[in-house]
Amino acid sequence: MPSGKKLIPEFTYDPGLGKVFIDQNTGTTYVLLEIIGKYVQLQRTHNYNLLDVIYKACYYTSDWIHNDSLLPSGYATVKFIRHGQEIRQSKLAGQSIPNSNIINFDKWLIQRFRQGFCVALPYMSEGSLRYILSTRFHNGLPEDCIAIALKQALLGLFDLHFSGLVHKRFSAGNIYVNFKQRPISNVEIKLGFAATIYDSELESPLSVSHGTELGLDSTVTILPKNPGGLPNLELCKLYKWATAPEVFYSKYEEDLSQVPSPLYQDDDAHTVHSDIWLVGVAALE
Repeated sequence: MPSGKKLIPEFTYDPGLGKVFIDQNTGTTYVLLEIIGKYVQLQRTHNYNLLDVIYKACYYTSDWIHNDSLLPSGYATVKFIRHGQEIRQSKLAGQSIPNSNIINFDKWLIQRFRQGFCVALPYMSEGSLRYILSTRFHNGLPEDCIAIALKQALLGLFDLHFSGLVHKRFSAGNIYVNFKQRPISNVEIKLGFAATIYDSELESPLSVSHGTELGLDSTVTILPKNPGGLPNLELCKLYKWATAPEVFYSKYEEDLSQVPSPLYQDDDAHTVHSDIWLVGVAALE
């Protein structure tokens, strides 16, 4: 006998180039154009990582046909978000500091799926500073550019701190650059935070290896796209293995005989001060 309870269908997130997602509330249509990055989320309850792909999408608002335009209404970054702590942190940041240099979500829910939901972020055309370094400035950015980029990222970071939030992952990999041509040409630099962070596609995977004998210097190696095994210290995990000492050693302060691993840290040890430490590390990068 029917229970009378309305069943909500659950769909599996199945993206791909050319796939279309429609916002059921506003009618805005999103079309996936190209892969621009990746995002790894740790599933703490199952103790494994899940890799999701980030897409550049064009979107068409419900009034697009009436405007008689051949061009899309705009572009967005489309990402699949799984339920977790980072969503709450990003929502909190968006509500308390909506107009800062922090990247917030344009649309929190395009479509709902079995494991989470599809969201839209602002499209940052040039990717992250780390991506820019790996593709255009192999010897580093000019000092003036470093100062400008860090100033804009710091404005967002300070807004986070004034709101009682801590970033924990500040690095060149989550400082994003966008070149805007309309209404006037200008460059905007914004800081990714929590669920809005992703790795730009084609960032060179780098490994730092320490010399095992006296007199050998540390070396930085560009790894192949799919390296075998686990590298020693990956640049994309810079915020972990180059973090402030009080964070790095937080799990081992009671057992100093155990060798610490940068993969395991105590989240409660992160503070405003450890964020500022990472700003210095990002400047060196």
